Amino acid sequence: MEFEANVADSGRDVKFTFPVDPKFAVSIKQSATDGTTLGLAYVLDQNLTIKCDVVNPALVPVLPKTTLTGEYVTESFSVETKLETAKKSFKVGFASDIPAGPSGSRFGLLYTGMYPKDKVVLTHEVEAKLGLQQSDYEVALSANFKDLTATPAPVASNISSGFFGLFSVNANTSVFTKIALDQNEINRSHSLGLAYSFNASTTAKLKCSMSNVSSKDKDGKDVITEQRMVDLAITNAFDGKNQATCAVQFKNGEAPKFGVYVTLE
Repeated sequence: MEFEANVADSGRDVKFTFPVDPKFAVSIKQSATDGTTLGLAYVLDQNLTIKCDVVNPALVPVLPKTTLTGEYVTESFSVETKLETAKKSFKVGFASDIPAGPSGSRFGLLYTGMYPKDKVVLTHEVEAKLGLQQSDYEVALSANFKDLTATPAPVASNISSGFFGLFSVNANTSVFTKIALDQNEINRSHSLGLAYSFNASTTAKLKCSMSNVSSKDKDGKDVITEQRMVDLAITNAFDGKNQATCAVQFKNGEAPKFGVYVTLE
């Protein structure tokens, strides 16, 4: 049996996973926000896994929030499909090594079809990623295209891009950064972080990030403000999958938020 617990100021999440046999597992999660989630996972072979998660299942003629996921993963190629009833969306994506590219280069494509709330018109979204991973660094570029079939044609505000970089300074220290660029000011963000390994089992991560948030002023007009956050987490790994993480978050003059995440097998 595997046990996970996430305790934070915003609430408490607890998850139990029960292996029925080497290929089939059942999980029950109690969340402060979503309630009870029943999860089923079946491994068809070493590469193919099918999952089903049902939020607050009940014997009533109403379709609960259900997520169906299929994953096929090999060392050089992967495919994922996801169907979410709550969001009225489905996703199909793949990632693969680039045969003619340098060693460690990968390309990924994700398609999302969704029916927006209170609408019957299917919208289309495509996200593309190009990455390169080496022994001492990892970089990735992404581009997102929304409302591909909109009339008139999609404008620049429907296109966004991003960058992620992870660089090893030495055997114990690495730095990482993530940048999101968008014509819509509310979707812009950037972060910079540092990870340090004290030993083989204990790691600390510090992340500083800035993003834009939207709110209403006293006249009801939209106001965009810059939000600054600092996250600090210390993780201690034990035998197997057992680990514990303690985290604290500081945000724009608010009281610090604390959290503890524990996984036991």
